[in-house]
Amino acid sequence: MKEISGASDTVKHSGGNSYAVLIPSKNGEATIAQTLQSILSQTIPIGEVIVIDDASTDATPQILKRFPQVITIRFEHKLPRDFARVPKLINRGLKRISKPCSYVMISGDDSLYPSNYLQLMHEALAKDPKLLVCSGSHTTQRTVDETSPHGSGRVIRYSFLKRILPLPESIGWESWILFKAQQMGGRVARIPNVSYQHLRPYGTSSVWTFGQSMHELGYPFWFVLARTAKNIVFESNKLQQLTMIAGFLEFKFRRKPKLDVADFVARSQTYRLKKLLRKIVLKN
Repeated sequence: MKEISGASDTVKHSGGNSYAVLIPSKNGEATIAQTLQSILSQTIPIGEVIVIDDASTDATPQILKRFPQVITIRFEHKLPRDFARVPKLINRGLKRISKPCSYVMISGDDSLYPSNYLQLMHEALAKDPKLLVCSGSHTTQRTVDETSPHGSGRVIRYSFLKRILPLPESIGWESWILFKAQQMGGRVARIPNVSYQHLRPYGTSSVWTFGQSMHELGYPFWFVLARTAKNIVFESNKLQQLTMIAGFLEFKFRRKPKLDVADFVARSQTYRLKKLLRKIVLKN
């Protein structure tokens, strides 16, 4: 692993109100230049932009050389192709942050942001000190939960992030951050009317792994069944939704360890169910 470039002094910087942007990447030649251009064109100051390259074998390293203001960390040997790969890359990038900043943005290498994206995130965070994690919405993907922040375009208060590091190098790491924020009394939100483009098509093979992550995060089995039923009603790939149950049961039978938010998640979902049932009873 080596740092290839790091002339980040040319990036706009304004001390404690600044942002660091982390971009894990692998073979992103088709999209990473557009992503970087949109990030470097933000109206709000950015202290450091750090790309963590997982041994790309395409033209990604050559493209990154066209952005001398971007710090590049390159893994010479590719990490195993699993969902622990991304938090490993992000943990490495977090260690490289060297300038004072108040917020960290995590982006994929295939996202295109409007120039005022960070400005709108900043306004939301400034209004609500309890808001710890937020994002805009994809323009190409409808999700079951329209209030939870996305993975790419996610902005996190650095003071909170430093308290919970390192990120768990496991499949449930993205949701773990959100539950950790809520467990500590904070809020998470998807900011209304703020959107960005996801340039690379989404795959459909992640339903199984979503079930695996639900086991790691401590979701009760009844919730997995309910979520599967809801997805079957609303999603087009209906049979594939059943693999969510299979993924959950796979990790359960293999006795995969749960993350440290598991008890909190189980209690929270049980409370939500009781609240819903109480509302139904009172309505009748």
